[in-house]
Amino acid sequence: MNSEEFARRLCSWQREKGRQNLPWFTSDPYRRWLSEIMLQQTQVSVVRDYFARFLQAFPTVDDLAEASEEDVMRLWAGLGYYSRARNLHKTAKEIAAAGRFPQTRAAWEKLPGVGSSTAAALASFCNGEVAAVCDGNVKRVLARIFALSAPINQSKTAKLLQQRAEALVSRTDPGCYNQAMMDLGAMLCTRTTPKCEQCPVGEFCKASRQGNPLDYPVKAPAKPRRTALVHALLCVEIKEEEPWVWLVLRDEVQKGMGHWKGLWTLPETAHPRGVEVARIEHVMSHVTLTLAVHRAEVSELPPKAFAVPASRLTDGPLPAPIKKLLSTLLFDAQLF
Repeated sequence: MNSEEFARRLCSWQREKGRQNLPWFTSDPYRRWLSEIMLQQTQVSVVRDYFARFLQAFPTVDDLAEASEEDVMRLWAGLGYYSRARNLHKTAKEIAAAGRFPQTRAAWEKLPGVGSSTAAALASFCNGEVAAVCDGNVKRVLARIFALSAPINQSKTAKLLQQRAEALVSRTDPGCYNQAMMDLGAMLCTRTTPKCEQCPVGEFCKASRQGNPLDYPVKAPAKPRRTALVHALLCVEIKEEEPWVWLVLRDEVQKGMGHWKGLWTLPETAHPRGVEVARIEHVMSHVTLTLAVHRAEVSELPPKAFAVPASRLTDGPLPAPIKKLLSTLLFDAQLF
């Protein structure tokens, strides 16, 4: 394969038809870094609003570094994968203390929450370093171009894909090339409806020539998610004709709802207590969490529990499933 011609066609297509209107399409390292962290495991359509809110609240990395973790988590609430927000805050403090953003891929990768692919993206976008992104979209594109029969979710294949990506990346404009590969995967070489007839590099693609792009990428069967059942307490007081809900600030990662560290959650209980008033299922990357909520009168709450008026719940850092649950339960007059 002529890698120079491959890169030239990709970049030409990206400049003409790629996603030029993205709000983080800039060389500003703060915007690029913020967007790359938000885009991990999350679609562009979801990230746009969160990105705008973060920039409004924290216009610079120094503003983000000086913010409280609670404020950061409050703005992040609903975006999921909450360790990203905690790492974002840690990284902002490191960058602010250093007085500048990293200048190399290796330096980017040392920051909390910045993996190999994210570091490559940031180094190419912000520093012009020749480094290849190999995220989910890019892996799918490469698997089809080379018609790889090996499962892409195996470590050996992942290494091979990274090698192929590094061999193809543009030596003259790596940032444009990486953006083009990501745009290609998002816009044309999609998972279920690839638009091969519009592809700027279709003649290089083995899967397209074979007429079977949907056969790629190949994936080995994923391990089943583990399941977890957690019991939580809905403790409500009526003050000044308004329900106040007792909550806890999750301050450590542990079993149960521990993945919501830094957020407000309902107090947990080891065993069912009172009357079960709701049961919700929340699917995450590694676990399917079933949350059983019990309306109970309790004599003693956790030491760090605090009450919040229903009218202020939307202002706090509540996980989306808890926020939705409470908005439903608190309007059920039969509970009170």
